[in-house]
Formats: sequence, structure tokens, C-alpha cells
Amino acid sequence: MFAQLNYWAALPEIVILASASLILLVDLFVSDERRYITYWLTQLALLVATCVTLTTLRLDAIRGYNGLVIDDMLADF
Repeated sequence: MFAQLNYWAALPEIVILASASLILLVDLFVSDERRYITYWLTQLALLVATCVTLTTLRLDAIRGYNGLVIDDMLADF
């Protein structure tokens, strides 16, 4: 059962979802004068997601979550 849950296939999407949730929460408590913090957090999140995508780059396809997520060269492009 747990062999079919391959987190590497969905890791870039998980990073984007987690960082977007964190940025939205931070944005609630930041004043208007310091709104640049959410901008830089967004840029950092995109950079981290790019690095994760490049680290999971493979020639063969990885299937995860019982075939619901496929990480191949087309998905990384």
C-alpha cells in the first residue's frame, strides 16, 4: 500500500501548495507599508519550487498515488 504513495512525483505541487498557504497567512498579519514581505516570500517560494522540480527531473516516468500523479519529462517542462 505505501509503496504506491510516491511523494516524489507530487513534491513540486506540494511545495507550491504549502508555500502559498503560508504566504496567505503571513499576508493577513502584514501591514500595508510592509507588503513587500509577501512579494519576496512569493519569489522565494517560486525559486524553491524550481529547485525541487530540477532535483526531481528524471528521464523515466514516476507514478505516484496509484497512478493519479505522473512525473515525466513533459510534466517537468
